[in-house]
Order: sequence, then structure tokens, then C-alpha cells
Amino acid sequence: MSTPCCKKVYTCRFCHDENENHKLIRKEVTELICAVCETKQKVQSSCQNCGVAFGKYICLECNLFDDEDKKQFHCKGCGICRIGGADRFFHCEKCNMCLPNQIQSGHK
Repeated sequence: MSTPCCKKVYTCRFCHDENENHKLIRKEVTELICAVCETKQKVQSSCQNCGVAFGKYICLECNLFDDEDKKQFHCKGCGICRIGGADRFFHCEKCNMCLPNQIQSGHK
């Protein structure tokens, strides 16, 4: 990715944060560079040139790309991606957070 904060190229936000004196804000990233063909492009799920997918789980709202299956899902109520499977959680509007389905019937 091309980082807007320091105008450098990093393969992931963790690499960026380890090498810089500031943290990368994922949502501010607007350009990706394909690791296969090196094509610079807007943030999207796959390369516009070679077609490679940028991850197994992709959330374009959070600019999150992950190759591990953690049962990720984006909660529109929370505005972030969570792990554990959307089918196992509900979003409580009053608490403004995701909670496990097991407590839904008794949650106030």
C-alpha cells in the first residue's frame, strides 16, 4: 500500500507501524500496489491488471485485507470489522456494540 501519512510503500500496516514513529490509519489509504505485478491502483478487492485477489477477507469500508479465515464480518452498527462470525453476534443499538447471541433474549 502507498501510505498517505509518510508517502512510503509498505506491504501491511503492521510493517508500517514497526518502522515509523506514527500509526497508519487504514481508512486514509487510497492506493494499493499489487505485490504480483506492481501495478499502482485505487483500493479495491483485486488487481485491475493481473486479477489477483488482495485477500481472502476484504472489507473496502475498513480497508482491511486478510488471508486468514477468522470468520470476519463488518458490523455496520459498530462501523468496524469483527471476528467470530456474524451469525454468532447481534448489534445492540442501545449499547452500540456487538454482543453474543446467547445473551440476546435477556439483554436489556
